[in-house]
Amino acid sequence: MTMPIELTVTQAREKVLLRAGVAQSAAHNVQLLRITDEFIRTAHAMHYYACDWLAARREMEIAVIADQAVYDWPDTVLVGQLNKLWIEYEDGRPVELDSEPDVYERHYTGGTGMPRFYRFMDGQITLYPAPGDQFTKIKILYTAAPTLNDSSDRLVVDSELVVQQATVLLMLHLGLQGASQYQSMLERYRLQIIGQQANLGKVNMTQFRDAPLYYRKRYGAARVDQQGYYRGGY
Repeated sequence: MTMPIELTVTQAREKVLLRAGVAQSAAHNVQLLRITDEFIRTAHAMHYYACDWLAARREMEIAVIADQAVYDWPDTVLVGQLNKLWIEYEDGRPVELDSEPDVYERHYTGGTGMPRFYRFMDGQITLYPAPGDQFTKIKILYTAAPTLNDSSDRLVVDSELVVQQATVLLMLHLGLQGASQYQSMLERYRLQIIGQQANLGKVNMTQFRDAPLYYRKRYGAARVDQQGYYRGGY
């Protein structure tokens, strides 16, 4: 299935200015463009951290060397961004690895075989035991970072959610009428996305203080932040 490609900062800016009703001539105001871009980054970060299960997922591969247990961890992936790590056989069969090697490590006597656990230390990852020659690659599934440095960078959470939030922020900043209506639209859209993700089985639903509570299945416990967003506990 082809995944939707999110907007760039430039594309998001055009939509925000259009929805806020900013005149085309005013859109060329450098200061206004900077403010709009800042609101886009703010909205992007808000929803990235509040609804982590909305963030785009990325994959990366590390080539396996037979009998080698230690590998350099990619600089572009923070350990906290990791969702899943697995190793693949030559025929493509995956084996998901556990990140708690303590018990196994105490009984580990060396040798190679099918890795079962991994550990991070000093910018490297160690597999226990070292993989044999029947394995070809380590695959990393991680959450894309929310950094938007350039106008050509693409958003990593739902573009419409970010555009609606940034539009509200810009309209409030400029004192424009209609911000409250956009805020209501934003909330309806956010709840619609949550419902879709719940139907797809990507988040769990329960009740908390008479309100629906949503959190990603992988993480178990959930909490509610002050803005009413629902997030899985790590």
